[in-house]
Amino acid sequence: MPAVQAYRTIIVLDIEQYGRGGRDDRVRVELRRILRAATAETLAGADVPAGAWSASSTGDGLLVLVDPAVAAASVLGGVLDRLPAALTAHNRSATGPAQIRVRAVLHAGHIMLDDQGATGEQLNLAFRLLDSDGLRARLRAVTGPLVVGVSEDIYRQVVTQRPLGLDPATFAPVEVAVKEVRASVWVHHSNADGAPGGHDLADVAPPQAGHEPLAVPAPSQLPAPPPHFTGREEERRALDRLPAEADAAVRRMLDWYLASADAADRAVMPHRWRPVRACATPPQPPQPAPFDGAAAALEWLERERLNLLAAVAEAARRRWHPTAWQLVDAMWSLFLYHKHYREWVACHRTGIDSARLDGSRQAEALLSGHLGLAFHGLEDFGQAHQCFGRAAAMYRATGDRHGEASALSGLGLALHRLGRTGEAIEHFGKAAAIQRELQDRRGEALTLADLGRAHSDAGRPGEATGHLLHARAVFASLPDPYNQARTVAALAQTQAEHGQLGTALGHLEQAMTALRDVGSPYEQAQVLELLGDALRRLGDEAAGDHYHRHALALYQVVASPRARRLDARLRPARGNRQG
Repeated sequence: MPAVQAYRTIIVLDIEQYGRGGRDDRVRVELRRILRAATAETLAGADVPAGAWSASSTGDGLLVLVDPAVAAASVLGGVLDRLPAALTAHNRSATGPAQIRVRAVLHAGHIMLDDQGATGEQLNLAFRLLDSDGLRARLRAVTGPLVVGVSEDIYRQVVTQRPLGLDPATFAPVEVAVKEVRASVWVHHSNADGAPGGHDLADVAPPQAGHEPLAVPAPSQLPAPPPHFTGREEERRALDRLPAEADAAVRRMLDWYLASADAADRAVMPHRWRPVRACATPPQPPQPAPFDGAAAALEWLERERLNLLAAVAEAARRRWHPTAWQLVDAMWSLFLYHKHYREWVACHRTGIDSARLDGSRQAEALLSGHLGLAFHGLEDFGQAHQCFGRAAAMYRATGDRHGEASALSGLGLALHRLGRTGEAIEHFGKAAAIQRELQDRRGEALTLADLGRAHSDAGRPGEATGHLLHARAVFASLPDPYNQARTVAALAQTQAEHGQLGTALGHLEQAMTALRDVGSPYEQAQVLELLGDALRRLGDEAAGDHYHRHALALYQVVASPRARRLDARLRPARGNRQG
């Protein structure tokens, strides 16, 4: 398996004093088993699918990698709520050296995966945080079985958003200086009974001798608050201003996220058709985050994904509906390249509601089409057809010919996958005619690429090849490397299905190189699956199996339904290897 970059939530766990005297090898083996079982129980209780995570031993602990389709907040909530209880349950029936105490760190980022496992700078950071003296000291200071730390990124992007009732006040920063790392780990404690809590008894100073503990009045004994503020007039006015100032601060933050996300989306997809303004202009326009090219912009969108989702929800909650739907639209390149299907669907439903409440039919149509593509990727083609149909009707009602063509092409996609190839080709033809009339070269190329795939499936390789070559030339001239690579892969699939395996392999390798540069794991998986198919047809079962296993790993990263089908295909091969 060639090395591939992938985004993961990272959990690293370490058993305290694993090698201490009094623990023989049998006890150490049992402690490792207990830690793995407690981790599996924790993730299952947090509704993390069994196929969405992997664990590998680090000798005295575990490295757990969780697919990005699973929200980091869910993973963190499970670790804080369930892992202490699982460890405590073991400790109640164990004594002395057989009892277990654990340090754990949560982080997230891009790592490299290959046949040897995982590596990368983000893994190094997680292990450095885990090895810090500060985290070790925190575990020594508490009586519970677990201390959990989170990286600065997790604290800022997850904890501060208060998901699942998390309170940022229960985390405290500890400085880390281990080897090359200078950072902070935000530590959350577990209490002695395994229940999560912000502080441990060790953090509370005992009363000094000779001092009685303070008497705490019952709520009924407390005086009623004054009916209004009675302090100085200047202070009263300051308090009166606080709500408005808080609203203004939130508005500035959301405006900055909108401006930055829009700038990032334009850096990733400069040729994308934008029929509506993706960024409103506030009275004092914020300075968006700077990006050094498309890759840096896409990385920023991924890194800020949770903050952007929170911004959409907050804008909708405050009824700032133009901001809400424009934020959703500005995240389009992130969803298109990295999928995140569950977030894609939920976010676009919020955006569609906000567009409707804002009275923007054009925005509602645009986001309905994007939602249709999410359902298409999830292989819910009936839902996809409905979304594209609604988009087409709204575009016609507003007289938006660009949008109507895009929605007709989407309907063609859904009809094609529903087995109605003739109708699909008809819709693609109508869309291409409108785009040609409007001189929308990129839109026409997108439609011709889809039309080529439909003709290929209908057994018309000549027509398919003509459409695909035309689309490839347009994408190369723009340039649009993402769609050019997708079109080259479709051309290779047509060639392979009609016996031109050598030519197909060359095109697939070309597409794979481009897609690695772009950073789109789903399309990489499609190409790897096609490479595996072609090599199997050439009689190289081992190489074909190798590429298929690599494709399966990437399909699982984006939680694509294709993972289940490919996994079913690979089971006989796995059985033969084991036999």
